Amino acid sequence: MKPIIFVCGHRKGGTSMFHNLFDGHNDVSVYPVDLNILYGYFPQFTQNSYSVEQLKERLNRVIFEDLQTIPALQGKVNFRAFKSLFYEKVSQHNLNDIDLVMTSLLESYSETHTKNNYFKYHLFKETSIELYAQELAEKFPNGKFLHLIRDPRDNFASISSGLDTKYQGYGDSKNSLMFSMINRALYGFKMAAINKQLLGENRYKVVRFEDLASNPKSVMTDVCQWLEIPYQDCLTIPSIFGEVNQGNNFEDIKFNNVSSENVGRWRERISTADAALIELMFKEEMLTFDYQLQSSDAEKANSIGEFYKWMNYKYLYHDRFTSE
Repeated sequence: MKPIIFVCGHRKGGTSMFHNLFDGHNDVSVYPVDLNILYGYFPQFTQNSYSVEQLKERLNRVIFEDLQTIPALQGKVNFRAFKSLFYEKVSQHNLNDIDLVMTSLLESYSETHTKNNYFKYHLFKETSIELYAQELAEKFPNGKFLHLIRDPRDNFASISSGLDTKYQGYGDSKNSLMFSMINRALYGFKMAAINKQLLGENRYKVVRFEDLASNPKSVMTDVCQWLEIPYQDCLTIPSIFGEVNQGNNFEDIKFNNVSSENVGRWRERISTADAALIELMFKEEMLTFDYQLQSSDAEKANSIGEFYKWMNYKYLYHDRFTSE
């Protein structure tokens, strides 16, 4: 098995764009979309008593059926050959084994879709990988991790811009998106520093979205040196199967290359209270990664009071005075 590059970071943090930059590189076999199995299959479905057929059905749904719904892959992915080879590789083996499933999936994809057999790395993206990095680093000792971080104020601005068009349909509100941001994204920021220390700089690299957006050639040249692969011009153009991917932002703005248009736009996209709350919760991590704080202590104090009223009633409150 060739080494894996694990691309990770928080949702709407630029990870899809970052992942798509590697699409045309000769030394990288890029799985074209989120792998999904660490979110949709492991560990929930492998820690219960499911039959082999039930596990296969779940894998079909999470991997192959999901792939077939993605317009950019139509006519590009040989779903039948990919699926057939995958099940041939895992036949008679343990579908609870993350090493086996992940290795078989990436190898099956590369064998049916990569034009040359001389590439150096497999590469895939899935959010939250940074939270499992220690486990994955042990299972894949040759693996490397590319962790993209983004100013959490801009990150929340990007997420909240999708409230009306997407997240309300999942039952979310602005407060629930903030609650998710404070928990999930904050965990990711903390693990960026910890993983880099534990795994070492030769295996774990943290990239700031703002640096990538403002100077993609310089950042990608540095990434290539870290991976020990040559820089190629395709590394500044996000694409899927060679076709430019114009982005997946909720404002339907189309980009033909890496863009810094939304860097620092949190000032106009979110409220002063939201920015203050994020700065309060992310203060240490923001300073560690050179993000400047702008809210006053009074603004921070007011923001946490209002947010806690909602959070306490939503998740923590128990009415001990009720007669029921």
